[in-house]
Order: sequence, then structure tokens, then C-alpha cells
Amino acid sequence: MKIEAGRFIGKILDRKEDDYEKRINQVFSLRYKEMICEYDDSKTGNGLDCDEYDKYCDHAVIIDIITDEVIGTYRFILENHIKNLNGKFLLEKEFNIDVLKDRKLMEVGRAVVSKKHRDGSVILLLWKEAIRYALEKKVDIMLGTASFHGIDGSKYSDCMRYITNNYMSNEKCYAINDVYKINDNNEEIDMGKVRSEMPPLIKGYIRIGSSFGRDAFIDRDFCSTDMLVITKIKDIKPQYLNKFAK
Repeated sequence: MKIEAGRFIGKILDRKEDDYEKRINQVFSLRYKEMICEYDDSKTGNGLDCDEYDKYCDHAVIIDIITDEVIGTYRFILENHIKNLNGKFLLEKEFNIDVLKDRKLMEVGRAVVSKKHRDGSVILLLWKEAIRYALEKKVDIMLGTASFHGIDGSKYSDCMRYITNNYMSNEKCYAINDVYKINDNNEEIDMGKVRSEMPPLIKGYIRIGSSFGRDAFIDRDFCSTDMLVITKIKDIKPQYLNKFAK
């Protein structure tokens, strides 16, 4: 089903459609230009960002009907998509989510929007695609990561402590491998820093009712510090669920 908003169309790519190869390569190109190059200054020029998960998962895209280009994308991974990948979600390289494995999970990731379209409207369309997809697939929990730029988590300690103190999940999910420990040292939190440091994506997750796993993962490949985001469909605030599900 397509979602139309002015010059933009949102949809889930269908491998059976004639333009699938064209669109999926636009997705890979967009991800490389707007994600890989943005995090790694040494990478320039054209390239494609793809991995083994892309062979099986579903891709939401936002298409500019005037330029005929994919200008936004989101990747959705379900349990049936990872049967040929050792039954592991990609984010399990960063977080232990074993306590959730008895529920129907959906990993959301590779959220990318073209720089010239980051005014909020395209992101809203991607959120609509994600929620509608989750409802259609009868998903219980959406899982993803939200990142702070750079691998020095101490730069964002006030913000991370605030998130942990107020929005940590009661599920025992936590960072593994290269871990940045978020310690509450009982020092007063500078709310000015929290407001200035908090990424827009995390603000959005908090608004809809998401929670976060314990500690953070240092992603040296993408030069970021990642927090696990846990969004239970039943806990999404009604005003947002109604808005996104229209």
C-alpha cells in the first residue's frame, strides 16, 4: 500500500515489481552517501551500502515523484528474515535481547533521509511506514538503535544519564562487547546539556513512549555511541499510534 504526501510516495519495496532493482540500488546508494560518508570523512564518491540482511528483509522507501529518486529509506527485519542468518538480528552484535525472544520482534534500522529533505515530512512518512508495517505483521516490539556522534560517550554523559534515569526499560536488555557504561554518580544533571545533546531521533522515540536498554555500545565502524531502543506497540501513545496508522 502506498502513502502519498504531495510530491512524495512511501511504500514497501516489492521484489516482484519491475523497478525493484532500480529502487534497491537507489536505497544502497542513498545509504552510502548519507550515512557511510557522513560518519567517515575518508570515504568520498559513489558507492553502495549493503549487507547480508538486505537479501531477506523489507525496505520502506520514500520516492520523490518529480526526480524519481529514493530520498528516504528504512529497513525492517523480522524473525522469518533471519532464518538463514543464524537466527540473529543485526543489533544482537551490540545488545543482548534474549529476554525478548519469546515475542514477535521487528528490527528497524538504516534510517536515512537525503540532507535536502530533512525537514521532518519525510521522516514522518518513514515512521508511518514502520508503524503500519508493524501492525500488519502483528509485531509486539520494534527494536532499533539511536546514536550519539563519536565514540567518546563521556561527552554526552548528562544526556545518557537522564535517559537511563527516566526511560530505561524494565526488560533486561543490555549492551555487550564494546560497552560504554552509563553510571549514575548522583551528580546533578545539567538539563541544558540534555536538551542540546539529545539527538532528534531519541526525542521522537521518547515522545511516542519508547524505552531504552542498559548502557551503550561503542560502534567504532560508524564512529557512534549507540543506545538500544525498545518500542512496545501496546505502549505507543494513542495519539501517535492513530496518527501513524492512518
